[in-house]
Amino acid sequence: MAEPLEGLSDAQVRAATLGPSSSVAAAPEGDRQSSPPLLIRGAAGTGKSVTLAARAAWLATAAGVDPSRIVLLVATPAATARTRRRLSERMGSAAADVVVTTLPDLCHRLLRDAAAEAGIDPFVVPATRTERVALLLEHREQLGLLHHDGGPAPIPLLAAAIARIDRLKESLADAATVSAWAAGLSDADPRAPREREFAALLRLHDHVLRERGLIDHGDLMLRLLALFRPSGAPDAPRSDVAPRLAGQVAQLLVDDVQDLPTAGMRVLDALVTEGSGLSAAGDDDQAIRRVRAAASKNLRELAARHGDLRTVTLERSWRCPEQVLRAAEAVVEPAADRLSRRWHAPSGGGVRFWRATTERAQAQVAAGEVERLLRDGTAPERIAILVSSVRREGGPIIAALEERAIPCRLGGEGAFLERVEVRDVLAWLRILIDPSDAPALSRALARPPIDLRSADLARGLQLARRRRTDLVGGLAAAIESPQLAPEARDRVAAFLRLHRAAQRALDVTPPDQFVHRLIEHLGLRRQQLFGASGDVVERLRDLARVGELAERHVRIAPQSTARDFARWMITLADAGGDPEGKVEAVPFAVGGAGPTDGDELSAAGGTAVRVLPLEAAPELELDHVLVLGLQSSRVGSLAGARRLVDPLPDDLLPDDLPPAADAAAAGASGAARDQPQRFAVDEARRVLHVAMTRARHGVVLAFPARSPSGADREPSPLVEDARRALGADWEDHEERLFGPEDALHATFRTLRDQLLRDVATIGARLGDLRMDTDLDVAHGVTRYLELVKVAALINRAEGQEVSDALPAIDAAIRQAATAQQKEMLLTSGLDDDVLTDAQHAAERAAAGRGEPSLEPFLPLRGDGVVLSAGDLFTYRACPLRYKFARVLRIPQQPTVAQRFGIVVHQVLERWHAQGGTQLGELQGLLQAGWRRSGLIGVADEQRLWVRAQEAMVRYHARDAAEASSPVWLERSFEFRLGDHTLRGRVDRVDRHPDGVYELVDYKTGRPKAADELRSDVQLQLYAVAAQDAWGLDAPRQSYHYVLDDEKVPLEADGVERDRIGVTVDEVGAGILGQEFEPTPSYETCAMCDYRLTCPAAET
Repeated sequence: MAEPLEGLSDAQVRAATLGPSSSVAAAPEGDRQSSPPLLIRGAAGTGKSVTLAARAAWLATAAGVDPSRIVLLVATPAATARTRRRLSERMGSAAADVVVTTLPDLCHRLLRDAAAEAGIDPFVVPATRTERVALLLEHREQLGLLHHDGGPAPIPLLAAAIARIDRLKESLADAATVSAWAAGLSDADPRAPREREFAALLRLHDHVLRERGLIDHGDLMLRLLALFRPSGAPDAPRSDVAPRLAGQVAQLLVDDVQDLPTAGMRVLDALVTEGSGLSAAGDDDQAIRRVRAAASKNLRELAARHGDLRTVTLERSWRCPEQVLRAAEAVVEPAADRLSRRWHAPSGGGVRFWRATTERAQAQVAAGEVERLLRDGTAPERIAILVSSVRREGGPIIAALEERAIPCRLGGEGAFLERVEVRDVLAWLRILIDPSDAPALSRALARPPIDLRSADLARGLQLARRRRTDLVGGLAAAIESPQLAPEARDRVAAFLRLHRAAQRALDVTPPDQFVHRLIEHLGLRRQQLFGASGDVVERLRDLARVGELAERHVRIAPQSTARDFARWMITLADAGGDPEGKVEAVPFAVGGAGPTDGDELSAAGGTAVRVLPLEAAPELELDHVLVLGLQSSRVGSLAGARRLVDPLPDDLLPDDLPPAADAAAAGASGAARDQPQRFAVDEARRVLHVAMTRARHGVVLAFPARSPSGADREPSPLVEDARRALGADWEDHEERLFGPEDALHATFRTLRDQLLRDVATIGARLGDLRMDTDLDVAHGVTRYLELVKVAALINRAEGQEVSDALPAIDAAIRQAATAQQKEMLLTSGLDDDVLTDAQHAAERAAAGRGEPSLEPFLPLRGDGVVLSAGDLFTYRACPLRYKFARVLRIPQQPTVAQRFGIVVHQVLERWHAQGGTQLGELQGLLQAGWRRSGLIGVADEQRLWVRAQEAMVRYHARDAAEASSPVWLERSFEFRLGDHTLRGRVDRVDRHPDGVYELVDYKTGRPKAADELRSDVQLQLYAVAAQDAWGLDAPRQSYHYVLDDEKVPLEADGVERDRIGVTVDEVGAGILGQEFEPTPSYETCAMCDYRLTCPAAET
């Protein structure tokens, strides 16, 4: 055990030992607690947190303070675990008595001690954002949102609303305050409808939490403050219970004080009384959670409230080298509300600036750099790739790392529910609740322990769909069919046995017991032992965490059944699917640490490179940081962003307004309306500053210079500030084609995964009475020898060709092989694979898995395939999605947005078909169609109904004003283009007075500009079809966005046929070649129906 002050600098020792006098130990027992308030300031890496932990150790030992009355507040559960370790190093076992916790947990602890006075249940459970979003989803029919449009998916809107609720409560504005303010707005105020609707949502939110015995962290602080000062005024008399609560804290130490909200600062004021001590550490440049980027507000407030405040400034950076810190300082220097400071750092470090052509090129060069760092001896957990949103940007990065067989793990908010093992549990829970959930059923059948092959899965689903029952019932009937192979029948029968057993236990077993038994029966823990990744411990921990979720559910709802928990877990998973990744998916961020003792980020890394959101940076200690996606449109920009909820109103934030000087300047310049943009830029500067200062050695700042649509991008001004400060140049990187080294890595990964699966299978068969057991073992050993061969090729001498290295490696392996194994090696074809076209080597290796062809399920006609515009779009966006939808034909349930679009299309088609001219006819058709649509009773029904009615009025007005007239409605076409057959249907074909025809396609989504639709194939295909199938020459083409009454014409350029021909040939060849690899991207994956089934959507 180290001494409390061991390893500290002189400045750190001064801060750690600050006391009222040199005779603290000789003072009377009751006076030992008092010491002047202390503020420890310093740049990133100067050791503020270490100093604060050392001060706690010194207070508990040399100063004689009761350790149980020392409270050390940190920002997150991960910081809690880290601080406990530091205390243990300096205090030994006595560190367990020091209270190390987060502010919400401290408030929860104190409220439990005064539950009767606070009027709350002593067993109330703090709720996380994910749980609160899930609860609102459960009550979505009560939301009745008319003025908040979240688009087709409600999760982002609800997540944004929850975040706004938190910010308001942190600024002392509760539901009553917000409701009174909104009700007082003038009816002429454009904010009134949205703010009153938001106030109703806030009241519903609080009501639902109370019903479930939950409380959010904002109310934890507000209820505690109400106990201290019932009137709510900061200078009001303290209540009778206040001394008892404050008396539990003799010394309050606060880390990252710059990020405490207004309510948190009030809690500090309430707890620090005469005779107790306050020590705080902070850096305004690292304030990334403060409302309106008020970075220095808390530090200034401490000085103003405590006239005897002692400030110790730490100037030496122990973590960041000089080059890194200088670049980080240049990033944050233009931000407003900064305090002056000095710093010095050891020389060295490096900051590089990458300009990649595309996002894939950016991911490739990042993976190459990580591979180099690993080769040079850096531990994988000491490297992190940071992005603005793991949901938007994580997929290509993970894919590029996996191409090089680099162990990696997606982290941050929402990542837990994307884990392979967690999704396996979710699939079974979904299929137990809804036996017609096709994606869940497909995953349960395709994954262990069933492992049904793709062709058998397609056949089984095909047979199940023919039965007039749910899919599970259809499968039970399908196993009697001779069309299903015997092995497939056995596997389906095993699935049905597991399903029946779980179904019987669903309503009679407590949730926690049910989850543990389900995991055991599925063999999910056992499977991890044969996993290919190096993070087995973390994956086992994830499975344990699912059990912890069940136990937490029992605490919240003691009478609940396993069926209730399954429904809750499904809703929780939906709520964790926020596309921006802003909702935490594991309910341990508030209300106590989770099964990993709160060290989520540290545990999640394991021995893998982490891909994390920028907001996770404060929790990291790294050697190398790569920050990707730093284009100007994404970092600190509100331009083009869709506002789901309104900015926080000044009237509700009297304590959180910008500094007076800044506010006056903004008003004088007429730039007050630009304040949200300024706040966003300043916050982005501090977030990037924090991310860069996590690195001990090197930083990379990168951006893709071209968007997926081909538009040019500029780097963020924040990055340019850093580059100019160092006088560095941009390094340009282009996308690399799939080369020989990539093929070897992909082949190695495929063989490794197959070997581990084979080991499990062979081990299970050894106990059977089989005649070919020796062959199974020989095949397993042979596969291992092939893996060794590929590993040797990867590690061949630098500059040596594969063909030159292969003979010697082959000879060495044959010497160690038996005669039987030599024969298997000769017939494997691996040598041909690694010596031929690199682009297809991995595919050939994968083909060796014994998967039967999917040809019987392809939409073949003649020598080609049958394609529609939707097929072309789906395959180009993601070939695996096409496989799920068109080959395996996994059924899809239409979403609310899809049902809404169908209604609008049908109403317009029927109105034109019957020669309608009156608005009343159009509205009557809408009313009749609505009753049959399945939209009655959905959460957004009222808003959708109003939008549909308004759209019909505008559509009627446009139709009456246009000179053209419809000649065909929903006209179908079919024609051949090369080897392939194209077919489809055009919504409407108009003829203009000049005789020119126009192809019109209805859309109910958000309008796109003509340049955004440049690469769209739908109307181009329709134009070619109109010429070939109908004989129309050069028709016009338009998208009609019905809800916004916007018609976007597309200009014909005369090369539609060539462009469509190339596209059709590429897609057709890919389908015939059964090339169904996923191409993950945010745009493709965010709204995909097959996320649960897709391997590219898991980590």
